[in-house]
This record gives sequence, C-alpha cells and structure tokens, in this order.
Amino acid sequence: MIWLLVTLMWLPNTEADLAGYRVYWRPKGGAWECVWEGCETGARVQVDDGELAVRAYDFAGNESKSSNIVYYRRCDLDGDGDCDGIDLSLFGRSFGR
Repeated sequence: MIWLLVTLMWLPNTEADLAGYRVYWRPKGGAWECVWEGCETGARVQVDDGELAVRAYDFAGNESKSSNIVYYRRCDLDGDGDCDGIDLSLFGRSFGR
C-alpha cells in the first residue's frame, strides 16, 4: 500500500479551555480513526485515500463537532496507471493537482 502524505492547516479555536486538536481519518464511508493529536494548528499525516476532519478538545476531554470534511484520493492524470497527483474536494469544490 502506498500512503499519501497530507498536510492540513486550520484556524485556531479561541476557547479558554482548549487543550488541543485531533485529526481523524476514514476510508470513504468507513469508521473514523484518530491519526494525529497535538496543540499546533496544522498537521502532516500519512493516510490512504479517504476523508479527513479536525476536532478541537478541551481539558475535560470533550470534543467539538468535526470540521468540514476533506475528501481526497490518488489519481492518474495521464492514463499511464501511475498516481500523478491527488483529487481534493473541500466544501463541495474540487481541486486537482
């Protein structure tokens, strides 16, 4: 399996009891799995095709609702069978690279 290295960045949560953030991944339609946890407002994660979302959490362990979901998958742009980039969809808008 070839993993994708995905970098996410987000705006900080401004609540006083913020303890950190968690990045969740799932294969499209599958179960969410925490793949990163920290205090930074950005993360680099190695994941397979699927979906990513960010949640803030407080010192009591309560989590926010998920951010907007980022959908992505490897794609073959020139038809030769190799992964040439990533299709990315955020807020219903598609980005290709």
